[in-house]
Amino acid sequence: MPRASKKESRVIDFMRSFGEGLGLKTTVDAIGNVVIYKPATKGMENRPTVVLQSHLDMVHQKNAGTQFDFDSEGIRSLIDGEWVKADGTTLGADNGIGVALGHGAAPVERYCAPRAGSPFHHRRRNRHDRRQRPR
Repeated sequence: MPRASKKESRVIDFMRSFGEGLGLKTTVDAIGNVVIYKPATKGMENRPTVVLQSHLDMVHQKNAGTQFDFDSEGIRSLIDGEWVKADGTTLGADNGIGVALGHGAAPVERYCAPRAGSPFHHRRRNRHDRRQRPR
C-alpha cells in the first residue's frame, strides 16, 4: 500500500479497520498515530505490557530512469538469490517490518502473552518536523 510521508491516510484507515475488525480497542489521535491494544492472555494480566512500535510512512526513492508513481503503485519486489529486493525503487521496509510484526501479532490467540500495545506512528519525527507528539 502506498504510504509516503505526509500521505499516510490510507494506511491509517487500514490499520484502524484492522484493529477494530479484530474486536480490539483501537485509537487514532489527532495527528494520525494508531494504537491497537490487545488484552493479556488469562493469567498473564499482571505481567509487564509489551509494546511493538513502528511508523507507518515510507521514505521512498526510485532509481534514475524508473517510471513509478508512489502515490498509486505498490512496491514491485523481486528475488535475487537469497535477497528480496525492489525493482527500481527502495523496498519500503525501513520500518515496514515493524508494522508487519505488530500487524501479525494482533490476531494471534494461541500463545500466552501479557497485554500488548502496538502504536503505529503516522510518520517518524525529524528535525524538520516542528509538531509535537502528544505525551
